[in-house]
Amino acid sequence: MSVYGTYSYETEDWSLQVGAGGSWEGNVEKADGGPNREESEFYQAGLLIGIEDFSFGASFEFYHDDDLFAATLENGDVVADRWVLGVGAAYEMEPWTFGIGYSILQADIEVAGTPDENFTQQRAALTANYDLGSGIDLDGELAYTWTDADPESAPDFAELADYAAFEIGTGIAIEF
Repeated sequence: MSVYGTYSYETEDWSLQVGAGGSWEGNVEKADGGPNREESEFYQAGLLIGIEDFSFGASFEFYHDDDLFAATLENGDVVADRWVLGVGAAYEMEPWTFGIGYSILQADIEVAGTPDENFTQQRAALTANYDLGSGIDLDGELAYTWTDADPESAPDFAELADYAAFEIGTGIAIEF
């Protein structure tokens, strides 16, 4: 079951949008020969504030008893939680819009009788958008992503233990 609500308010000079919700998984049957696992819960919240040509926002999501990790598929006695936080801002100076953003993901897995596994992924980005008119926008992005996993040999995160990348992105959006 999922529930989400939003509230919006707008004046000539500023705007506000907030939202929050949650999702709850029902009974999870044990697969043949597989471990039992807890039902998952997910919670989300977001905030967006606009003041004239500036906008600022933040969003958060928490995953409780997440079942996307190898540890939860191999061992039923697992606590696997993760959360994601993102913040950003944008400034519009027609026909341009410039943005900056940062996000962080933290995952924690506790398996009875084994060392805990932790994973952190962070990302910072600069964006630009140019409105060509007639429903055509050009987009560009410069970003840097980095990760850390402890222990580095953890089965869920071994391939992502110490990853870092600089990213360049371009795109075009066409509205009909």
